[in-house]
Amino acid sequence: MRIILASKSPRRKELMDLAEFNYEIIPSRCEEVWDDSLTIEENSKNLGYQKAKDVFDNTQRR
Repeated sequence: MRIILASKSPRRKELMDLAEFNYEIIPSRCEEVWDDSLTIEENSKNLGYQKAKDVFDNTQRR
């Protein structure tokens, strides 16, 4: 299974390394836009989905 870390966060990389996962880093190019009409939970889910979809769409050719 291919594991992709869609973040440039040093902390997330550190956690992946501590868990000893074999992964690659491909940061999302998606712009993070906060929607004030949504709750924190809804915004988190929405942004996470957008970032994951962006990386998925851009890695299907590999």
